[in-house]
Amino acid sequence: MKVAVIGAVSKDIYVLLDKFPERDSLVFAKEKRCFLGGSGANVALNLSINSKVDFYFGTGNDATSSYILDKLSKVNNLNPIYSLEEGPGAVTMVLIDSEAERRIISFGGVALFSGKIENAEYDALCIVESYDKIALEVIEWFKVPLKVYMPGAFGLYYHKLEGIVSISKAVDFIIFSESEAAMLKEGLDKISTNIIITRGSKDTLLIDKTGKKYYFKVPNVLSKIIDTTGAGDAFCAGFIEGYLKTGEIGDSVESAHQNASMVITRLGPNLVEAKEV
Repeated sequence: MKVAVIGAVSKDIYVLLDKFPERDSLVFAKEKRCFLGGSGANVALNLSINSKVDFYFGTGNDATSSYILDKLSKVNNLNPIYSLEEGPGAVTMVLIDSEAERRIISFGGVALFSGKIENAEYDALCIVESYDKIALEVIEWFKVPLKVYMPGAFGLYYHKLEGIVSISKAVDFIIFSESEAAMLKEGLDKISTNIIITRGSKDTLLIDKTGKKYYFKVPNVLSKIIDTTGAGDAFCAGFIEGYLKTGEIGDSVESAHQNASMVITRLGPNLVEAKEV
């Protein structure tokens, strides 16, 4: 199987704490670790475990960008296809306490693909973070039977409802978290494709093209939850992998749940680099 992923990549700096500081107070960090991050990168890395992946992204021309390119070049089954721009690569700081509560700080940076799109054939396409123009170009130029769009926080901020609706018309599935779906409010009704809404430990919701709703039970996580960063990205990758194998939505959601349950019991935002604690 060969999959194209359009998305962002960043250097994620994890800071592990016993607890978050109170206002105007100091705490000492237990540990600092670095991972590849960004939703697009997480989806691509997760898919690369069992599939060949072309990952389209952007980065800058500083030491962070070099770190990102070096790390991606060493991932099996992953082919980095990137555009370079003047400026720093993207950096995100993730603060996590002993109860798996998070605070996330983005420093921004170059992360999105802005290069030329050419004809290509894939078994699946996943659009995560992307400029509108690039998203519409890949839909037009790539020959692909399965198209999945996961707007995430970036899509809500950048594409807004109009852009999300426009892109969703050309894809087979669109994936939101519960909070993202709530932000769209009545705008969700304007989306005409299959909608999947992840809801944490609550049943995952599918709203099909006719508006009919289906619920899929989320299995209990037996191990301690360490880090929920990248749970939605793992879900997305697992769904694509399951659908390519069976073509059945129920089996695909089950595969998605398995991926998500694995990544949240490890430290790190993707299954390639995440470490068991």
